[in-house]
Amino acid sequence: MIDRRVHLVLRAFTLIEVLVVVTLLIVVLGIAVPAFRGMLDASERTLSENSLRVGVQVARDVAMRGEGDAAVVFFRDLDGRTRMVPAIKVGTIEDGAVNYAITGPPSPGDPTNEREVFAPIALASPIRLPRGWAVSGYADPNTIDQCLRNCALSGNHFQDFEGWYDSTAYGDDGSSAGDEARLDGNWLLPETAYYEVFMQAPGAQPPDDYTSAVSAVDSQRDPRQTFMVRFKSGTGELMRGSRPAIVLDPRPTSLGRGVLPQELRWARANRIEDAREWCERVINTEDLDENEAVDGLDAYYRAITLGSFSNDTVLAGPVSRLALYRDEDLVKGLGASGLNKETNSLYKPIDADGRIEFDLPGLFANNALIATPGDVRIAIDRWMQGDTNFIAANGFQNSDMDGDGNIYGDGGDSPDTPMAKLFVVQPGTGELTEVKR
Repeated sequence: MIDRRVHLVLRAFTLIEVLVVVTLLIVVLGIAVPAFRGMLDASERTLSENSLRVGVQVARDVAMRGEGDAAVVFFRDLDGRTRMVPAIKVGTIEDGAVNYAITGPPSPGDPTNEREVFAPIALASPIRLPRGWAVSGYADPNTIDQCLRNCALSGNHFQDFEGWYDSTAYGDDGSSAGDEARLDGNWLLPETAYYEVFMQAPGAQPPDDYTSAVSAVDSQRDPRQTFMVRFKSGTGELMRGSRPAIVLDPRPTSLGRGVLPQELRWARANRIEDAREWCERVINTEDLDENEAVDGLDAYYRAITLGSFSNDTVLAGPVSRLALYRDEDLVKGLGASGLNKETNSLYKPIDADGRIEFDLPGLFANNALIATPGDVRIAIDRWMQGDTNFIAANGFQNSDMDGDGNIYGDGGDSPDTPMAKLFVVQPGTGELTEVKR
């Protein structure tokens, strides 16, 4: 017994030895964890950049086949992930100039809006970026929300109506602030997840046992919008300056589709097997409801099924510059408190007025610099371009902290530290060239 006790004592650790080991472990972890996180961030950055390059190249390769213009379209889903979808042009639709789900079927001679339609490519799977990474697209001056409320007519077509990015940040009421936003170039975020999933279109008949959250629907407001990189069929040449196009992106539910009658069950987007074939049938079938008359009811069903006001589609305009960034960096750069917990973005959920809006009260309540949606727009534009010290400078007008007349590239105590990686799409090859800053 005596020998056994001695043996047990010899195998034990003293309290001092345990404390030394714990201390060493803490020191090692203090060194290893940041290093591991740095390696993980670098790996995710590389993966995100490679995924972005692959998405753009896939779209160009499809266009080179000569079957139609092709594009890679950018989405942000409710889980906060960025999704890139290769798509191909399948035709042109006579879209409603207003939301027929609100106004009812059109009459002969009512204004329409001719729009191109893109469908997801069957054999090209969507590409998702790692969680926390996102893409912004640069809209050139005078390309967003053109002539929203007072467009001139040519025949029964609006000449310049786009309705693209007609949210509050871009002057959706035709105000002077909106004119300024349209004249500026803008770094856009995908606005694709902020709509009522159970509704066929804003203002449509809701499904049973569902009450719409939107009570004041604007008949001229598009519910979903984003940007694309588009290439010309046959040549693969980058296309810039073309009008925003409709992209099919069916909402993930069968609910709310009862607005289409039984004879149009095939047109319910949740039943699609071949997206291209389905779009072509919706576009080219004149008598959609099979009542032996081509009338306003056919235009009504076509518009709420595949028009720009349908919740199964997204309005996407072409861009030639992209920014790759981390959500965490953008949130910090804007002085926001985080991301909205329901949308996992800077936007709030859709509310009674049906507008797509930044979550000002939830994310910027303690930010004296950012008080309006337009302030968020300007802050995003400045941050993407590399002016990252306007919060530290206490104002956009003070961000030239070294006084050299250039708001970008400041040094000193609060230097500009560009966090977004900017790329230009080369017109001839489709390759992404990084913009060095």
